[in-house]
Amino acid sequence: DAYWFQADTKVMDMFTLGGQYAGMNPDDESDSSIWAIKAGADVLGMNVYAAYSSADDDGFFGFANLSTADKTNIYTGLASIYFDGVLTAPGVDAYKIGGSGSVAGVKLAAAYINAEDTFGETIDGLDFSAKTSIGPVGLTAIYTTILTNDQDNTVTPAVVGQPFYKGREIDTLRLVASYKF
Repeated sequence: DAYWFQADTKVMDMFTLGGQYAGMNPDDESDSSIWAIKAGADVLGMNVYAAYSSADDDGFFGFANLSTADKTNIYTGLASIYFDGVLTAPGVDAYKIGGSGSVAGVKLAAAYINAEDTFGETIDGLDFSAKTSIGPVGLTAIYTTILTNDQDNTVTPAVVGQPFYKGREIDTLRLVASYKF
């Protein structure tokens, strides 16, 4: 059994508020749940926001794609191609601040995340993206850097199936081109 509750609203055409609560209750494993909140404001043609999520400590599943441990709709997820499984894993609290806007027809976005698991392992991440269209061709560039605590380079299981990577910096550039037909 799985469920997802979400409410988002815009107040005075300037402020956005949102809340999420999701859970899974497989018959043969522990219950898993996560909640998240988000608040944002439109300022000078840009949207700035802050979000927080907390997954229960004794859950079994995270709240990213179960087959890849990637991509989530939880507010604290990244635009990157990985680490959403870490950010939404059981026992992880995550914070995210970011902003987005358009300049000369290019949509720009930047975000910072910080997450900590129940063992005190931390991870920081930065996402930068640019997106535009030229006729039927869509172009997107996403740069992500993940910074972990400065301990040794071993992999420690922070939670079931979701390790934090100690002492590593991981940089990724993702380029996407799409054609609408």
